[in-house]
Amino acid sequence: MTASVQQPVLPALEQWSNVDNDGFFNAWRWNRYKAYLERTGLESGCDIDAIWPQIKDAKSILDIGSGFGRVIEHLRARGYKGHITAIEKCSHMVDFLKKRWSHDAKVQIIHGDILKVIPMQKFDVGLWMWSGIADFNPIEQTKLIQQFGRSCGALVVDVACHITHPIGTILSNNTYQHRMADTILCGYLPTRLDMEFYCRKSKFVELMNKQYFTAGKIDRVMHQLRVV
Repeated sequence: MTASVQQPVLPALEQWSNVDNDGFFNAWRWNRYKAYLERTGLESGCDIDAIWPQIKDAKSILDIGSGFGRVIEHLRARGYKGHITAIEKCSHMVDFLKKRWSHDAKVQIIHGDILKVIPMQKFDVGLWMWSGIADFNPIEQTKLIQQFGRSCGALVVDVACHITHPIGTILSNNTYQHRMADTILCGYLPTRLDMEFYCRKSKFVELMNKQYFTAGKIDRVMHQLRVV
């Protein structure tokens, strides 16, 4: 008799937090990451290209939720010479980053949860790419935007457009759940009104939001915020 596969326990759409995603990202290994990256069309770094003119002269960049370091790779590939500080929660990703960038004295890797650990230094720009903000519920998003308003002179927030459903998800009131094996990823895609609210609660103003398409023809929007 074949044992049944235990399904992940799904948090209520309205009652989840970032900690509910720990299992998903702890199981998020290089092969799955690479395949998912190719499906979304972000492997080319088209999101970095979309914001490059605004960030290329920054002396310091904070890479928020660095993962396997995709943003660092594309910054260096485009000739960025400044300091990069990457903060990442998952231990196996931190180990990967430290090995990959041990030769670069201008890349600092911090192992920490951004809800609890914010680097004390100031940064010219914070990059929150690949819908990283969506891994947090709206209350957490508000708190984090406020925190980054104290540490970053500018903040770039990249999210999927609401007319585009995230891959393999169930969408309800901008909240989604994505199954992968025996894990679950919960997310909330902030709307334009959400971003305006977050700015009012922080030191940021939104300079512009720019829509662009990935190599996989998925439309996304880049919110560019600056401290006033």
